[in-house]
Amino acid sequence: MDGGVELCSPVKYHGKVVGAIGLRADLSEAYARLWNYVLLSFAALALSLLAALAISRSAQRRVSQPIMALTDVAMKVSQQQNYSVRAQTTSQDEIGTLVNGFNDMLQQIERRDGELKKTQSELQQRVDELQHEVAERRRAEETLAGKTIELQRSNAELEQFAYVASHDLREPLRMITGYTQLLEKRYRAQLDATAQDYIDFAVDGAKRMEALIIDLLTYSRVGTKGKAFAAADIEALFATTLKSLSIAIEESGAKVTHDPLPVMWCDGAQVGQLLLNLIGNGIKYHDTRIPKIHLSCKRDGDQWLFAVSDNGIGIEARYAERIFVIFQRLHTRDEYPGTGIGLAVCKKIVERHGGRIWLESEPGRGSTFYFTIPAAAVETELRPEL
Repeated sequence: MDGGVELCSPVKYHGKVVGAIGLRADLSEAYARLWNYVLLSFAALALSLLAALAISRSAQRRVSQPIMALTDVAMKVSQQQNYSVRAQTTSQDEIGTLVNGFNDMLQQIERRDGELKKTQSELQQRVDELQHEVAERRRAEETLAGKTIELQRSNAELEQFAYVASHDLREPLRMITGYTQLLEKRYRAQLDATAQDYIDFAVDGAKRMEALIIDLLTYSRVGTKGKAFAAADIEALFATTLKSLSIAIEESGAKVTHDPLPVMWCDGAQVGQLLLNLIGNGIKYHDTRIPKIHLSCKRDGDQWLFAVSDNGIGIEARYAERIFVIFQRLHTRDEYPGTGIGLAVCKKIVERHGGRIWLESEPGRGSTFYFTIPAAAVETELRPEL
């Protein structure tokens, strides 16, 4: 039958078919229900697809629109270099976090850009100031160069005047000293104690004046009477210095030692005077201890570095520059005799040779005077100590 199902089965008894059973069912109603289910499934699927499409388009708008807006802001920043613009935050999800991070980045860039512009402005201002300073310095250097020439000429004239004046003063001063000493010798017995003191004061003053004139002559001769440079044996100059100081060395019991010394290109007479002044000061300025003075020398690049060390009274660091100024003294003549010219002579000698001189000292622990003299290609190397 159409739209149905028929089933037939025989009935057996003791092995024999005694009858049959038949079953008939109509399936049209079941097919109708099945078809309805299929239609409902297709309808549900179509609705699901439409809903998914709508949801997808909505989600796309929620994601793409903020990103497109962010892209527009990024393009505006790139083209206009305007870091003050900000992207609008429309949600608090991952897209919102991205937009907030982008805005924070723009804020930092804006701040740093402002700082950079400020720094550039300050730098440009500083460059302008430096250019002005350079121009001012150039004018000052030109003025200084002119003043230096005038000063050199004045110094030369002053040195010549000091030399002539000192030289001309020595003869009348000798007469004063000689006649004062003669007066003391012949008439001391006829003078009272006060008159004898006056004569002693006059003789002492004349002697100190003569020593001052001699030192002034020495100081002026450094620049005006210096000899041409030649090879000089510093060992020999050291030996000559010890002979000149033999009385002071013997009286004080001083011990003067030295390292190997070179043959070098210099004004031998002036370097000898330099050693005489420095070693003599080491002997003179001491306390109760036996003076110990040591002269060392070593090659330091293109120059010789000398050091005269002693165990004397020492000098405070604040006076390290002052002592090289002419007539500057740190002690009274009653404590330590002198004219205050010796170290000024040393500085002038060293500077004439193109070097420099300085002091390292500590009160009560001695002093070390360092000075340099440029080396010349003709000089020999250090020799072993004799």
